[in-house]
Amino acid sequence: MNRLRRLGVVAIATLVLLTTGTGGVATISGDRSVELAVADEGEAYVGAEPAEPTVGAGPPEDVVVLTLTNRFEQPLTVDVTVRGDGPTPPVLQGYDAPDHLGTGEAAAVTATVNCDASPGTDTETWTVGVSATGDDVSVDTTRTVTVACTGGGKG
Repeated sequence: MNRLRRLGVVAIATLVLLTTGTGGVATISGDRSVELAVADEGEAYVGAEPAEPTVGAGPPEDVVVLTLTNRFEQPLTVDVTVRGDGPTPPVLQGYDAPDHLGTGEAAAVTATVNCDASPGTDTETWTVGVSATGDDVSVDTTRTVTVACTGGGKG
């Protein structure tokens, strides 16, 4: 009987060991803090520095409204939109912007501004949207630009 008892104990111990886990870990979690900060314009990966152009009375004039700078270590494809405030001076007649920026390259966004009908000093706030993409990066930003007419037009 002693032998049968030992065999029973071994069988029960074997069943217990086979039905329990090995003690491995299935999930690990931990707390990690993440800090985000907005970089100054001179340190941002895509710099978008607004200008404050002033246009005199007379024929339409091309002025710089924004300067873009690529500080990524790869070239970027760029899409820019410029939206004027309305039909009163200064009037946005069109704009020209780069469609790509090489590594470290800077380029101007220019707008054709008409102040011909401005009787005095008028200002408008325009919106410039910038979308830049690279191989594994993407940046979307919006800047406001104050454009002024210095009057003396045909009003």
